[in-house]
Amino acid sequence: MKDQESNRVDTAIPTLDHVVSEAERAHIQRVLDVMKGNVSEAALTLGLTRQGLYKKMKRLGLRQEA
Repeated sequence: MKDQESNRVDTAIPTLDHVVSEAERAHIQRVLDVMKGNVSEAALTLGLTRQGLYKKMKRLGLRQEA
């Protein structure tokens, strides 16, 4: 939101990219938890390739649990 007087963007409001990334991170983590860390099964459930899921995990800062 813009402040009327200073015409600045309110930094307390996250960007859409940030909100989408957080939602994506949470959903992937939830699926990985349900699949007990099985990346292949999680990728299948999410409609991704295993390699695609690994790329998203890296981008989002998610680690594969041993």
